[in-house]
Amino acid sequence: MTLYFGLELDDLIFQEKDQTQGGIHHFGPQKLLWMLESHLGLIGHPVNNEHLRIEQYRQALNWYMQQSETVFYSASFNADQLAAATALLEMRDDLLLSGWDFSVDFDEIPERLKTLGHVESYFTKPTPADSEEQNLPLSPGYADRFCKILTLIENRSIPINRLVINEPISLLPRHFQQLFHLMEKKGIEVQQLEINIDTDPESDLGVFQTILKGKRDPKNKPSLKNDGSLLILKAKRETDAAQYLARFFRQNEDFRPLCLIPEKNRAIDNALIQEGLPSLGILSASLARPSLQILKLVSTFLWKPIDPYKILEFVTLSVKPLD
Repeated sequence: MTLYFGLELDDLIFQEKDQTQGGIHHFGPQKLLWMLESHLGLIGHPVNNEHLRIEQYRQALNWYMQQSETVFYSASFNADQLAAATALLEMRDDLLLSGWDFSVDFDEIPERLKTLGHVESYFTKPTPADSEEQNLPLSPGYADRFCKILTLIENRSIPINRLVINEPISLLPRHFQQLFHLMEKKGIEVQQLEINIDTDPESDLGVFQTILKGKRDPKNKPSLKNDGSLLILKAKRETDAAQYLARFFRQNEDFRPLCLIPEKNRAIDNALIQEGLPSLGILSASLARPSLQILKLVSTFLWKPIDPYKILEFVTLSVKPLD
């Protein structure tokens, strides 16, 4: 199996002709995690458990506040317990992926790290025999699952012969660098993706590419030739630009464009459908049922006092489900 890895390859991708054959896969962080778990016998973790993890961590933070008189997160926690738990849980996961075992048995540890280390002990400390409550371990998230893979992959076999990395390896997060180093030790060929663009460096497109690569001083404004290799369209609204492009594609059937759509914007997709062209297949930002979303949305306006942030989130929606 040849695996192409990139930080953004969990979404839809465009495959080159030589990559459409069997045995070649494109994985992002989530797909790579699921594939490795399936081959290492770790499959079966819930994927939508973040709400549970936040509540568990909120309880651990509340427990530690009762044990200590001064805690650095006390003001934020008293103001909004769930928001504080969410932020600190993200920090905890980052520390776990960075290789910390939450041990506080050494001198000169920063106070905040010591606090997070003690909070982590809430999930590992033994429960007293006479206690009716039982401390459950923290539900595993992405960081916990990835660290489990790092401990098992060296002694297990995985069906990967070649790994091609999209981003520079030195710029990837530490846990990916560690994983790919372990793969190399297992005999898997790990290489950096080489991009060869056959473009005249003096053309408008070539000049633009060298600027993006950082090979030209951005302060020195380059002179363009207007040779047609680079075209920039400007419009007052994205829907106007989308309708123009869709009409342009329909009237020029020999034109075969490759569209890079950021942030799952469906404006160009809707315009293509209106012109009778195939859809790009862009997924919506949420797979949840709209009717169930409305039930949750309505309940946020029943709390008193009204949260102005919730009002702002509602009025800035592109499509209003309610008047």
